[in-house]
Amino acid sequence: MRSLGENKTIVLDPSLFPAAPDTGFRIDGVLKRALSDGATSVLPLGNDRLLAVTEDLRKDDVLTSSLAVFDVTAGRSETILTDTSLRSYALSPDKSTLVYHTGFEADNKTVWYDLKNMREKDSRLNYDESWEAWRYMVDDDRALEVDGQKVVLRDLRGGQPDRVVVTMSDLDLYLNGGKKNAGYLSGKPLALVPSSDFKRVYMQYFRPDLKQSVFLSVDATSGDIAWAGAGEIQAFAPLRNGGLLLAGSIDGVEGLYGADGSRKPVLLAEGTYTKLAVNPARDVIAYVKTDSDGHQNVMVGRLSGNELTDEFNVYYVPNFVRSLDWSPEGEMLFGVTEGVGGSEVYRFELH
Repeated sequence: MRSLGENKTIVLDPSLFPAAPDTGFRIDGVLKRALSDGATSVLPLGNDRLLAVTEDLRKDDVLTSSLAVFDVTAGRSETILTDTSLRSYALSPDKSTLVYHTGFEADNKTVWYDLKNMREKDSRLNYDESWEAWRYMVDDDRALEVDGQKVVLRDLRGGQPDRVVVTMSDLDLYLNGGKKNAGYLSGKPLALVPSSDFKRVYMQYFRPDLKQSVFLSVDATSGDIAWAGAGEIQAFAPLRNGGLLLAGSIDGVEGLYGADGSRKPVLLAEGTYTKLAVNPARDVIAYVKTDSDGHQNVMVGRLSGNELTDEFNVYYVPNFVRSLDWSPEGEMLFGVTEGVGGSEVYRFELH
């Protein structure tokens, strides 16, 4: 086995990687690293580098965050910031630039950080206080984000006015067949995720009259709204074909669902699914599936039309999975689990 540090070698129990029927998947390599800073999630940057995000609630009930780049091969991390009030952060589509917003009121600052050369390349002080946690960079200068009761395309450098993509009133009108003051939606979106090409924006809202979440898809250029699903949803992720992958309970049936804008999402597989990750290069998805004994398993499968096929058990998880994501090229699957000594990251080389 490969050494995971100067003073120890971890031998992985083969029983944790159960034999499976031939599905066309194979694991060509597994590497496990301890994340000494206790990262709660990671975002793959490519070239075996991860953006590690750590959140910590101090004794004075102030939530602080740390950001670092972790080299999985070397097992070393390089700090970007520590113990900071981090309001939001986002990666550029090519994963070369990190934009983060720190502080509150007079001390807030927006920073552009060069992840290749590991240095700050630009910053602005006292930027708009309305910035929210959901931000997705279209390029180095523009981002999709929530601003109060609307979703906007924002010029991060302040040179151009915001372009409104959709408002909560627009969504409410859509759900009520064009009639005003329906009150179908409650508060801000529970989640917002754009498609990989930024042509559509998917939003999750709570609908009080149904006592469940609804999912709406919005054309980022025209603002046209389409139905994407409803139910007690635990996780969702945009698919490469423009559809949506949902995990949760719909009409009392718990499972994995696909939605393509119709009123009724299609059941792909029954079971308890969480932590969805769509491969950026192949029609393959990764997910955490809980078995009948309550144990979590990291799995992959192929999406073929309205079917989930070739399910493959990558790893039986003896603890808890915090996050799951693919590398930009789609060859590596990274999972962060909560181990006995803290957070651990697994890198699975899958073909």
